[in-house]
Amino acid sequence: GPGIISIPFIIGNITHHLFQKCLMHKNVDLDFAEELIEQQLDSHIIEIYAASKNRQEIKSMIMEHFSYIKEWITDYITPSVTSSGNKGSQNTEYKTTNVLDIEESIVSPIFGIKGIIDVVIEAKLKDGGKYVIPLEIKTGREYLSNRAQVSLYTLLIKQRYDVDCFYTSLVYTKLHQCYLNALKYNDFKLLINIRNELAQYLVYAVTELPPILQRASCERCFNLEPCMVLNKLTENGVAHESGIETEMYEKITSHLSKPLYKEYYE
Repeated sequence: GPGIISIPFIIGNITHHLFQKCLMHKNVDLDFAEELIEQQLDSHIIEIYAASKNRQEIKSMIMEHFSYIKEWITDYITPSVTSSGNKGSQNTEYKTTNVLDIEESIVSPIFGIKGIIDVVIEAKLKDGGKYVIPLEIKTGREYLSNRAQVSLYTLLIKQRYDVDCFYTSLVYTKLHQCYLNALKYNDFKLLINIRNELAQYLVYAVTELPPILQRASCERCFNLEPCMVLNKLTENGVAHESGIETEMYEKITSHLSKPLYKEYYE
């Protein structure tokens, strides 16, 4: 909730910065990485102590992610020799030939979506074809929503760079995994249909919300908290109709039972 310091959030921020800087400079030397990490630890020191952790604990966690950052940059960059002199693997699905942008914010009035892409790369696939690809860095587990997110970025790439974007890449630093996903016409059609379905609930002055799914997967959804909060405030939701554990629902919404919260929202 608001004001709660999240260790995964701190780790995610620092790891993203580390990955992007190492990629931009094509440098995975330990001294270079540690300097970047120390700078980021300085920037996040208040959050680290607020989360009851110390500097060394967070650094140790980051170094676990750095081991794969080093491996990825060594293997996926062309030419496949980094500043450390290590030669990369020749068996990767693609090689990054150019980094076009970092943290690129794109708004698409045509598709009615916007996003901030971690890295936009130009990549050469095994078949020799070159493509502009959105690359998303993830520091936690795999979720289906990760693929949906990066797939939507292909529409943003199409508008921003005026090229057809048929591939996406997801890099999981904690899991030591990298995926190249190919999209087909039907995938784009599905994305637009889902976007249109969602948009009908976001029109100004429309107060009706889509029905709660009431599925076991809701407990693992990245939008669980805002979803349950809105359910409580706008629909007088109750735990047994939420689809999640009663204890979890009460933990998220119990403070909203006071009338002043609903009055403020309305």
